[in-house]
Amino acid sequence: MLRLLASGLSNAAIAEALCIQLKTVEYHVTNVLGKLSLASRVEVVLWARDEWPDGLPDGRNPG
Repeated sequence: MLRLLASGLSNAAIAEALCIQLKTVEYHVTNVLGKLSLASRVEVVLWARDEWPDGLPDGRNPG
């Protein structure tokens, strides 16, 4: 979930990729933002760049 969020996918795209409901994604995004003390999806991308400077765990670069 975090990897998909950090790669810039929309909630709908994340739901489709994980085969879960949109409301479930919205719930998890809210939890991720809270646990990382971030205010927006943009901050997640910036956090991922700092946390994974060589790219996301799947080899892609955030943002």
